[in-house]
Amino acid sequence: MNSTKEDIMCTMNMLFNLDTTNVCIIYEWWHIRNTSDFMLSCVVVFCISAFYEYLRITSNELEAMVLQARKSSEQKTVVEHHVNVDVSTAEIKEEACLGPLYQLMAWRSVVYALLLGISFWLMLVFMTYNGYLMITVILGAGCGHLIFNSSNFEDK
Repeated sequence: MNSTKEDIMCTMNMLFNLDTTNVCIIYEWWHIRNTSDFMLSCVVVFCISAFYEYLRITSNELEAMVLQARKSSEQKTVVEHHVNVDVSTAEIKEEACLGPLYQLMAWRSVVYALLLGISFWLMLVFMTYNGYLMITVILGAGCGHLIFNSSNFEDK
């Protein structure tokens, strides 16, 4: 069988489509040539979308922990001022750099950066205008929210 240049090229549609072959997902090397590759790619996109929801919920939990740590830090500062604790500036700077609040803030920033990167990546997947991939992103996010959102299972 002779393959032409059209057989090996990805199609890039700017309109809604339901193609399952000759589709590239974001990268040239992620070229889907048959239906089974397409189904496997949908599973990968689904998992990444669900993982995005896990990170989003983790980010919210880290935000709550940072707010709680700030409240505790403010209460501790008020108590120290009433006791007239004499602490040198160097000790304060060292505690500020290595304290649990700043470690939480650093983790929160890392999770935020990952969220941003994954959200842009999912947007690009969505912009393939492939209906199956669009549905996969939405279902992955929905299932991820159902699975990872612990408030779904808490008593109110």
